[in-house]
Amino acid sequence: MVLMDSIQQIAMSKIADVLSSGTLIYPTPDIWKKIFYNAGQSELYEENSIKLHIRCVDSWNQIYKHDDRCYSALLDIFSYTIEDLAVFTKIVNSIVSKINMYSIFNDDVFRAFRNTSRGFDLDVELLKCDFERKIKLLDEYSNQDFKYLKSNLNILGLDITFDEVRNNQLIVSSFSFIEKAEDKSTMVTWLEQYYPNILESYEAAIKMHGEGNSVECLINCRNVLTGIFSYNKDEKTKWYSGLQKACKMDKNISNIKSPSNIPNWRCNPNNEDINKRYNYPRFKTIAQLYSFLSDLGAHKDEGNIIDGIVDHEKPEISDALLGLRMTEDVLIWLYQNRENNL
Repeated sequence: MVLMDSIQQIAMSKIADVLSSGTLIYPTPDIWKKIFYNAGQSELYEENSIKLHIRCVDSWNQIYKHDDRCYSALLDIFSYTIEDLAVFTKIVNSIVSKINMYSIFNDDVFRAFRNTSRGFDLDVELLKCDFERKIKLLDEYSNQDFKYLKSNLNILGLDITFDEVRNNQLIVSSFSFIEKAEDKSTMVTWLEQYYPNILESYEAAIKMHGEGNSVECLINCRNVLTGIFSYNKDEKTKWYSGLQKACKMDKNISNIKSPSNIPNWRCNPNNEDINKRYNYPRFKTIAQLYSFLSDLGAHKDEGNIIDGIVDHEKPEISDALLGLRMTEDVLIWLYQNRENNL
C-alpha cells in the first residue's frame, strides 16, 4: 500500500537522520562496521562502507564525524530490510547497543541521584537500580533525540527499553500488534476509498506521534473516532448515534433513544428501566476511548484550581501511542465488520 509505505518511509527517514547526526551514535573508527557485523549483516556494511566511513576532522584531538552520506546509507538499508522485521530488528538492536548511556538522558537525570557524592558515573549509578527504576528514569529523563528515535521506532512497531537480564543494556523488541500489519494495510485502503478525510486525520496522528507531539496525536485520534462514526449518525444528532448503529450487536442498544447517556449507566439486571439492564460493552469501550483521547488531548489543560494553579494533565508520548493503537484497532474492527457497521 503506497500510503502505509510513505508513513513507514517518513519514520525510517527520521530514524536515519537522528542516528547519522552523531548525538546518539558517537562517530568512532569502525563503529558502523562493528554494528553491522555484530548484527550478521556484513554484506550490507561492505555495500555501503564508503558512505558509512567515519571521517577524522581533527587528528590532534581525535575528533571524528559521520560521513555526510551516512543518512543516505542508513535510509537505503532500512528501506531494504524493513520487509523482513527480524533482520531489521537485529540491525536496530545492534545500533541501540552502541548508544552510550550519557547520550540518552537529559541533564535533569543527575537530580534523580541525590546521594551521589564527588564524581558522577551514570553507568555505575544505573547498575545500582532495579529494572523498574531504570524504566522510570528512561521515561522521565530521556532527551529529545532519544525520544525522537523511540517514537519513530514505535511507528514501525518497535520499542526501546532496558534489558531485564543484561545490565545497562538497551534492547529493541516488537510490539505484539505488529502481527496485524496486513489488517492495517487493508483498513487504510478502505479509508482511502470511502473516508479520505478520516484517513487524513489518521495519518496526521501518526505524523504527530513520530514528531513526539503527544497532544496533537491524541487530538487527531479523537477526530478520527468522532469523524468515522458521524458518517452513519441520524440528522441533528451527535456522533454517538453513529456509534450506536456500529455497535448494534450490543444487546438492546437499538432501543435506546439517547445513546449519549449509555456511558453513565451501570448495568443492573433488576433495574425497573429495562434499558439499564444491559452493559453495552462495545459502545462503552469506544466511548471510554473517546474520553481518554479528550482528557489527554484537547481538554488536557482543564483541571481543578490548587493554590491558584490549574492542576492539569500532562500526557506522555506513551499515552499518545496507546491512544493511536486503540484508535487503529477501532478502525480495523470497523473495516472487518463494515457490512454490518458502516
